[in-house]
Amino acid sequence: MIKNKFGMFVVYCVMFTLFWNLMDYVHATVIMKGAFSFDPGRNLTEPLAIAVAVGYFLYLRKKDDK
Repeated sequence: MIKNKFGMFVVYCVMFTLFWNLMDYVHATVIMKGAFSFDPGRNLTEPLAIAVAVGYFLYLRKKDDK
């Protein structure tokens, strides 16, 4: 397990983005029977924004143990 909080945050963001794009690819090709079209705005910016927001609360936020 990675002890560095920032390292875990980066790994989370990368894995979230990869999983998002994998599921988008599966949806486009298998479920909808069409072609997958990679759009940087939709396939990188959107999942990264969500991953940064969620990852901040999961890994970078200071937890008060009182």
